[in-house]
Amino acid sequence: GEDLARRVASQLVMFFKRPGGQLQFSRKGESLPAGRSALQEVQRYVAAHPGDDHSIAALAERAGLSPRHFARLFRQEVGDTPATWVEQARVQAARERLELGHETPKQVAAHCGFANADTLRRAFSKAMGISPAEYRKRFASSD
Repeated sequence: GEDLARRVASQLVMFFKRPGGQLQFSRKGESLPAGRSALQEVQRYVAAHPGDDHSIAALAERAGLSPRHFARLFRQEVGDTPATWVEQARVQAARERLELGHETPKQVAAHCGFANADTLRRAFSKAMGISPAEYRKRFASSD
């Protein structure tokens, strides 16, 4: 059916409804856990719970490290700051929820840890080059 075709196409990096002049959307940018196992565990937790508190202090405590050491180690081994990585993980979680098409951007923002729909819109637009509402309109499954 259509949903299966969308999932297969997204994994094959095919565009569903590509408008003229629009960038190709792909799964290539999805963050995979990187670095030491303690950092990978933190990254998996963030991906599974994007709406939780993911401050440096909270993430460092989860990894069993001091906040300063955690931030330095994360940047060194993952290649991004923890805040940048968390924002990317939240955008990815928002992207998945928007594709389901059951929630408004405001509801998605609340579930994915953004302070409000405007914060989601700014982060999503920066990462995807398109607003959450437009993304939902183009890619929401038609259940």
